[in-house]
Amino acid sequence: MLKLVYVVRRLPGLSLDECHSYWRETHGPLVRQQAATIGLIRYLQVYRIEDPLNEAMRASRGAMEPYDGVAELCWKDQETLFTMFASPEAARAGDDLLKDEQRFIDSPRSSLWLAEDSVVIEGVPGGVVAEIESPMIKLVYFFCRLPNLSLEECHSYWRETHGPLVQRHAAALRLFRYVQVRTLEDPLNEAFRATRDAMDPFDGVAELWWKDREALDMALASPEGQRASKELIEDERRFIDSSRSSLWLAKEHLVV
Repeated sequence: MLKLVYVVRRLPGLSLDECHSYWRETHGPLVRQQAATIGLIRYLQVYRIEDPLNEAMRASRGAMEPYDGVAELCWKDQETLFTMFASPEAARAGDDLLKDEQRFIDSPRSSLWLAEDSVVIEGVPGGVVAEIESPMIKLVYFFCRLPNLSLEECHSYWRETHGPLVQRHAAALRLFRYVQVRTLEDPLNEAFRATRDAMDPFDGVAELWWKDREALDMALASPEGQRASKELIEDERRFIDSSRSSLWLAKEHLVV
């Protein structure tokens, strides 16, 4: 499955609630209407929630301010994506969606790129969704690599060293699911960026789920959870440039 990740900041005149409401109630149904035309098999909206833990996590890493949300759009494969957007109908649908984005997304302060998922901790077969009405909660961590690392070196360390470290600490952290979303080097990234005058892509996204906020609080309050968090942050510094990265807690809304 091929994924397009679109991390967004809202237009300056909108509150976070206004942005999320428009995205969910107007833009989401528009994407659903066009899903067959553009070959979409999955579309997920990920909303940042206002939580004091966001600032604590940011401060502990010296990270950037959080974004307002993430759109995840999935196609069966790259061939399907190319085939669909070669048609006049799909091109018109893409134009309509782009015009509507401009009503709530500040494109020059947002970023989008193609990526692929690697599930490290499954949770339950078929994946999970931290829906707004459910107790489940999700952490998203968008990161840029250290300047001395190539993208391949960054991804190799993340996959072969940091991922197993997260697995070893999963019980202490009460983690339910953990996915590494690795950025693909693809010429389409520049095409997507240019149509929106968007920022450069991040190098990867770590996605972590807990069964509820209480499980996360218990993990952070326990001595073993604190030791695990400290060790993971120390290891992050071996491949992540936290000053150009961003992380926050979120809820999800599955549209397609």
